[in-house]
Order: sequence, then C-alpha cells, then structure tokens
Amino acid sequence: MKSANKPKEVPSIQGKLISLTGLFVTVVFWSQGTDPFNLPKLALLTVGAFALLGSLFDFKIIHRVEKLPAILIGIFIVALINSFIFSGAPKLQMFFGAYSRNTGFLDYFALAVLFLGATTLRKNSDFLRIQKFFFIALAVVIIVCILEISGINIQKVNLTFKGSLIGTFGNPNFVSAYLGMGGTAVFAVLLGWKKNLLQRAFFILPLVVIALLILRSNSRQGIVVLIGGCAFVFFFYLRSLNKTKILQALYLGIIGVVGVFSIAGALKKGPLAEVIYKNSVAFRGEYWNAGIEMFKSHPFAGVGLNSYGDWYRTLRSSSAIISPGPEVFTNTSHNIYIDYAAAGGLPLFAAFLAIVVLTLISVVRFIKRNKEFDGVYFSFLGAWIVYLVQGIISIDQIGLAVWGWILPGVLLAYERKNKNIQLNTESELQTLKSKKSKVEENTLIEASILIKILASIIVALIIVIPVVKSDFDVRKAYDSTSAELLIAAANQWPTNNYKVANVTGLLINNNLGKESLELANKGIKEFPRSYDLWKLIYFNSLAPIEQRKLALKKMSELDPLNPNVLAELAKQ
Repeated sequence: MKSANKPKEVPSIQGKLISLTGLFVTVVFWSQGTDPFNLPKLALLTVGAFALLGSLFDFKIIHRVEKLPAILIGIFIVALINSFIFSGAPKLQMFFGAYSRNTGFLDYFALAVLFLGATTLRKNSDFLRIQKFFFIALAVVIIVCILEISGINIQKVNLTFKGSLIGTFGNPNFVSAYLGMGGTAVFAVLLGWKKNLLQRAFFILPLVVIALLILRSNSRQGIVVLIGGCAFVFFFYLRSLNKTKILQALYLGIIGVVGVFSIAGALKKGPLAEVIYKNSVAFRGEYWNAGIEMFKSHPFAGVGLNSYGDWYRTLRSSSAIISPGPEVFTNTSHNIYIDYAAAGGLPLFAAFLAIVVLTLISVVRFIKRNKEFDGVYFSFLGAWIVYLVQGIISIDQIGLAVWGWILPGVLLAYERKNKNIQLNTESELQTLKSKKSKVEENTLIEASILIKILASIIVALIIVIPVVKSDFDVRKAYDSTSAELLIAAANQWPTNNYKVANVTGLLINNNLGKESLELANKGIKEFPRSYDLWKLIYFNSLAPIEQRKLALKKMSELDPLNPNVLAELAKQ
C-alpha cells in the first residue's frame, strides 16, 4: 500500500527534451537526399537543442545554471563566432558545415546548448530517463546492425563499405565507436546491478552481442575502446569492494602495461602490432600533421569551422604525397581535438579543453566522496571517457558527439546533486521526503514555457528546412539526369562546395562545357579555395586560355606538392 500511495517523480521538461534529442539524433537516417546520415542528425539536433533552449528561458530553471559551466560555454560560443567572423572561410560552409560532416557553427552551438541544459538537471528521474533513452538508442543500433548482417538493407543506401557494418551512422568506424560507448555503459550497469550472479549473467548477453557486432564491423577501434572502457569502469568497482591498495595498484599496473603495448601496436611496434596496426593509422598521422600545421599558421581564428578540407592539400607534408597519396583527400583530421584547434585556433581549442577539464574535476570530486559503486553514474562516465578516447583517432560524427556533450553535462549535474544530498542532515532529508509525499508533481508544461519551446522549434525549422530541401532537390536532379534541374539544384541556396563541384563535373562529362564553366565560375566566387572547381576550370576546353592559366596557378597554390599539378605546370 505504501508504494501505491507514493507519488512517482516526473522527469523535468529539460530531461525529456535532452533524452529524446539524444535518441533521435543517434538512430534516425533517411534515404531521400544525398546525405542519409549526417544531415538528418544535424536537423534533429538543431530542433531538439532549440526546443531545450526555449525551455531554459524560465527563472525557475535559469537559477540552476552554475556560473562556471555557463561562463565556459559562453567562451566556447564566442570562440565559434570569432572563427566565423575572422577566419575568412566561406560563411555558409562554416554555418552548416562541410558536406557529409555538418560539424559547423550550427552543430557546435546546438551541442553546447545540450551540455548547458544537462547541467540544470536535478531529479533522479531525469538521470534514469537519459540512461534509459541511451540504452533504447543502443538497442535500435544493434537491431539495425543485425538486420544488415541478415542482408536487409534497412538504410536503403548503396553500402560503400562492403562486408562491414554502418548501422545508423554510415561508417564502420562510427558504429564500432558507438557500440564501444554503449558496451562500456552496459558493463557499468551490470556491475552496479544489485542482483545475484545468475541474474547478472543474463545481462552479459547484450555485452556479447555488442562485442560480436564490433568485430563484424571490421573496425578495430571499437573493440579497443570497449576493452579499455570496461577496464576503466572495473577499477572503480574493484575499489568499491574495499580490496587492498596493493591489489588496486597491481590492477592499474597491468592495465598500464597493456595500454603501453596497445599504443605501441597502433604505431606498428611491439608484440601487438600484428593485431592492432592498420594502414589507416599511418594515414591519420598525416591528417593530424596537416591539422597541426593549420593551427600553427592560424592560431587566433583557425582556418574556419569545418574548413579543414580547404587547407589539407596546402599544408600536408611531403610524406603524405607518398602515403596516402597525392590524390587522396580528407576534410577532417580524424582527431576531434586537432579539429577544434585547426577550425577555431587557440580560443576554440582552449574553450573545449576547459569544459573537459571542468568535468574531469567534477568526476574526481564525486569519486573522492563516494566509495560505493554507482552503476548509473559510472555508465555515464564510462561512455563519456570512451568518447574522449576514440576522439583521438576518429571524427566528431554528430551521432557520437550528441552523447559526447550530453554526458559531461549530466556528470556535472549528478555530482552537484550528490554533493547537496550529502550536505543535508538526516532530519532535513526526512523533512524534504515528507513534503514531497504530500505534494503531487505537476505533469503539465506551463503555457509560457510551451510557447517558448514552440517558438524555438519554429526558428530551428526555419534554419534547417532550406538545407534539407536543397539536399532532397539535388537527389531528385541526380535521378532525373536533367541538366536544367542539376544546374538549378547546384545554385539553390544554401550552396556547398561538394554540390557545386559534383554538378560541374557531371556537366563537363556530358559535353556541356559551357554550362559547366558558368557554374564553376559562379561557385569559385563562394568557394575560392575549392581545388576541385579550379581543376574543373583548368580541364574545361571551353575556358579561355588566360583563365586556364589562372586555374593552374590556383591549383599550384592550393596543392603545392602534388606531382600531377607540377607536371601540368612543366608543360606551360
């Protein structure tokens, strides 16, 4: 009877919006456009973050925002604006992000809002809801992967990575990294579950499935971060058992040795080299080096948000011409930390790092105060640590980044709530409980808050609908093979470098050199560092000789070490 009369704690509107945004950004994809994975995630992230932003404009919520996280997020957004204004990169490219990445101003602003909103959470029901929706998203990804293995192409896209899994992310590396995050969270819950060994054994099944799917993805980074994440979480479980410090030190020593051998193996050294090393690791070294050069040459504003691809050819090293090769191109450094530094210079990199450090300090405080193993907390912490680690060798894909920003905000809120509970005396807690039992929580959203949320969603839709429609229209134009539709779609606002260059190439391949040249000339005004557009102008026989010479000069400036460009220069 007691439990029947006890009012159920209702999650806050912020908790509901954050959990729903995390779920949908992770699992949603579509096949109507040319970008089935990244663009829908950006659209849903924007809508969810703006709805959350609208809900935060309330006095009862605003006072929950701690000063330091708010200040750091403010600095982060100012650093984004600094890069947007002073880097000199194309504004549309910086705002919406490069094609197939979409990690521009809009993405980072939305992620910052999610982080800030998560820091305001105070209810147990909020934390449990976010954990629940994280696992629902994980379950959906697992189901999609199993359907893939069964030969059911639920994504309805051409599977570029034959024999590998792409899940809801479009790339084996992303899905394996996400499964590594999810598997670590599952392991933490398993350890913290207050059940007997037989009941816990049943919970091992999803862990086994996750490990098998990671292996099937043919991406080794997932299994490495899963093992590392589980080892990290297990240390705190071992600590909670009050085992001797000698045992804990021995465990850390073993983990340290394995970690050193793993890093050496990734660098093609030591006994684990055969297992861990892949050629793509060597390529990443070249991508990192180019990103570092961008940071060094543009330390105050960076080369521009999501504009790495405009500078990769210019600043890559001579060894990159040998491997991965002169015509191999990338628009990201494959390292989220270097990407921040390259895109926004020192201000953006420092702001992001400060947010990470602030969260880690909070984690240390929580661990010092709590000797017990909290499965909920360590599921959040383990998944976030995996995100940070995989970010050393991976891209900040939106489906991963949404949790990479939600979770640190949740960790800060959880630690604050735990601290407040411990500061209360036993009598104060009893008073709070008795008051809570007498008051039914209002499950309805206040009209003023609802209006702000709806208004914010409308603003978000106004922002994202044009870019989604543009992508859909390009896909229709590709399917129609109509030159008129292709040109119209390429010129449709908002434009992007990939769309313009791709249509320009299609036109010239179909003997429409005049139309191709007109489109290239228009595109080069918006994207002056587009190597592809200058190349298409150079090889267009209808281009005036002086313009072709200019195009070759620009190609040489943008890709000074490319032997193919140097060979063309030698012909002049």
